[in-house]
Amino acid sequence: MGIKNKGRCIWYDGKDVYEVAFCNEFLKEHPMKFVDGKFYNTDGAVDIQTVRKMISDKLLAEQVQKDFAKRVNALIYKDALHIEAQLECEADFERGFRLGAAFILEILNE
Repeated sequence: MGIKNKGRCIWYDGKDVYEVAFCNEFLKEHPMKFVDGKFYNTDGAVDIQTVRKMISDKLLAEQVQKDFAKRVNALIYKDALHIEAQLECEADFERGFRLGAAFILEILNE
């Protein structure tokens, strides 16, 4: 189920799916990164059909019916989910880089 705001899903208003909000919530529930054209989770590469099924299930849970296939394809292939998962990956890299740099500086200062 989607995160609710006063009993309503925050990424679906009964008419429109707000892609960024959907993707943010989806990636919180199913943590994945997008690297070199593929999705990855802690178990390794995630098949695109698996991602499609997970998105379909989430949309169906909120009773999204109008233009269903079009919405699923838009979330997968028009970069909405790719961009959000890639931003998460870049943020993780940046955090790791900063931690690594701080660690090296600490060693050099000893």
